[in-house]
Amino acid sequence: MKYIINSTHSLGQKITAWISSLVDKSIGVTSSLNLIENGDCIIYLPSEQENIQTQINNFENLLVRVKGKKVNFMLINLFADQSNNPYVFSALYGYLQRRLAASSINYTLIRHGVLADKIVKDILEIRKNGKIKSPCEINKINFITANDVAHAVAKIATQRFLHQKKGQTYLLTAPQGYNMVELAYLLSQIIEEEIEYAPQDNFEASGIDLSLAKAASLGLLNQVSDDFQKVTGRECEDLNHFIRNSYQLTKLMNK
Repeated sequence: MKYIINSTHSLGQKITAWISSLVDKSIGVTSSLNLIENGDCIIYLPSEQENIQTQINNFENLLVRVKGKKVNFMLINLFADQSNNPYVFSALYGYLQRRLAASSINYTLIRHGVLADKIVKDILEIRKNGKIKSPCEINKINFITANDVAHAVAKIATQRFLHQKKGQTYLLTAPQGYNMVELAYLLSQIIEEEIEYAPQDNFEASGIDLSLAKAASLGLLNQVSDDFQKVTGRECEDLNHFIRNSYQLTKLMNK
């Protein structure tokens, strides 16, 4: 069994590490798409850093290369993929999903909540400003850690009964979402300084992607499922616990 993961970014690295911990050491796990013809399981993560048209072209080439081969294809994307979702990559997610559905490839779709790691990335700036800035009236957002997503993806990839049905779909989320007032209160407790939610009419995308914020304002980022627990047999990491531990580590690294 050979696993091929197209991403070397943080989530891709975590998926690689989790798969490596769950399978025999003789089983190959690689990020090289050059070896795709020899792969048994292809794990594909769309990129938020790469041009959409370029990704579509590369994906079409990928489908040609695996046509007629017995492979398990796993598409991993943010759950901001509804037909009415204004998130800039929503259309890409929808395109990739429908191309797989129209193909003869055995595929699994794994959708996940907003990665909580994004909060940690911005936490020092939030502390400096004392505010969470965003457009007016953002509804609840469901956050889940990249490590939890990676664990679930690895379990699905390595357990045949979890991916044997074509088009099988999973939604990986925490048990609940947070609105910005709740998130500001949570960060205040962790940072031990007052953090307020500052909705703005004229919002400039800085640290938060504007189109994703628009999706949140429509209530499209508050999907909830218990698929994570069903797949892994455990609860996902509590947001408070994750941010608190990450913040302490961030402070140590920035001393």
